[in-house]
Amino acid sequence: MVVAVIDTGITQHPDLDLSLADAGYDFISNAFISGRASDGRVAGGWDTGDWTSDDKYLESNGGCAPPGQQSDSSWHGTHVAGTIAMLTNNALGMVGIAPQARILPVRALGHCGGTTADTADAIVWASGGSVAGVPDNPNPAEVINMSLGGPGICSNDTITAQAIAAAIARGTTVVVAAGNDGIDAGGSTPASCPGVINVAATGITGKRAFYSSYGNSVTLAGPGGGVYPDDGSSGTAVRAGLIWSSLNRGTHAPGEPSYAGYSGTSMAAPHVAGVAALAISAAVANNQPVPTPARLREILTQTSIPFPVKPTLRIGAGILNANAAVARAAGVTSGGGEQQAVLLSRGATISAVSATAGEGPLYRLDVPVNARNLQIRTLSGRGQVKLYVRTTRAPGADGSNADYSSTRPGTTQSVQLALPATDSYFIRVVGGTGGYSNLSIMANYAL
Repeated sequence: MVVAVIDTGITQHPDLDLSLADAGYDFISNAFISGRASDGRVAGGWDTGDWTSDDKYLESNGGCAPPGQQSDSSWHGTHVAGTIAMLTNNALGMVGIAPQARILPVRALGHCGGTTADTADAIVWASGGSVAGVPDNPNPAEVINMSLGGPGICSNDTITAQAIAAAIARGTTVVVAAGNDGIDAGGSTPASCPGVINVAATGITGKRAFYSSYGNSVTLAGPGGGVYPDDGSSGTAVRAGLIWSSLNRGTHAPGEPSYAGYSGTSMAAPHVAGVAALAISAAVANNQPVPTPARLREILTQTSIPFPVKPTLRIGAGILNANAAVARAAGVTSGGGEQQAVLLSRGATISAVSATAGEGPLYRLDVPVNARNLQIRTLSGRGQVKLYVRTTRAPGADGSNADYSSTRPGTTQSVQLALPATDSYFIRVVGGTGGYSNLSIMANYAL
């Protein structure tokens, strides 16, 4: 499993698998941005630094840094890579989301950022496409993470959108950060590019992080750090408000490896990228079809958990649910316990169903984004029926943990939701006193 991190590159770190670092590539073509003596791209995905604390990087000298806002090297790519795949069972630091994944570092960001052309070429190359003047990538990525972005709507005719479309066509899932400007991500690239998994950030309470961009282009949210106590928008930063990962102590050039806490949608995206890698691996290990990028997007949204604090601005279907997403990709459809859930198709009717008292079949209906007017009904037949519905996991036979229920006398039961969540709805049809026979069960929604 290869996850490409298109970022600032990677640094030496004992808690990272660096086996593909030399196989990565530095796509920065401009000497000022790369820090090299001359223009041109070079082999290797190493981070040589992105500091702007030299005078030549000041705006007044043709650079990017306003006076008083110069900075040391961020080692951003090393932090992102650690969230995805820090090693385990090594008595060091922490563990990443997918510790067995191999990170392919691709450098596209340096001093004062990067260019659209370099980033687009990096996407093509990382996913196994050919780029003029660069050797083909022998380790094409199943997943690409891009914790980067800038202003501009990503329409289909832009080079970034075209590069992403080509990557998706090759089977590569592309995960991106929504942005930290607290604006509608529909005006940012690559956040608004068609086909990407666009990730907003939540803090420790489950609120939208105050800085996180939002909007209809956002797919789901992940942990990005809320920075301040109780995910407030100001105050004194706390350790629990940060996402901790691998880093480096160097101020300009790389120094000793370290760990540090960062916050941002840049930190939320690699959580999702790591889970995407786990989900693909789980599908392969369980002889399930390898999920396409579109299917993986569905899995992540449909298994996401509801926001514990309802966001006032849209930040996707819910919060990343790693366990449920991996289980879904692996073909595990029981919402809990041993009983397997039978998948219902939209608009289909299952007939001639029977069950004894206290027992009954379990079904699952996957409800997509923008669905409305969900109806789950039982009708016809004879006896007593109890209908229990729960999102994400199966309700118990007694209905005590159901989100919705219908238990009127007889066989005609109904659960209706005008604006259902994008999720999996587990439906248990339990026999009341004396059970039931010859029952019909149907589920439908509008799009």
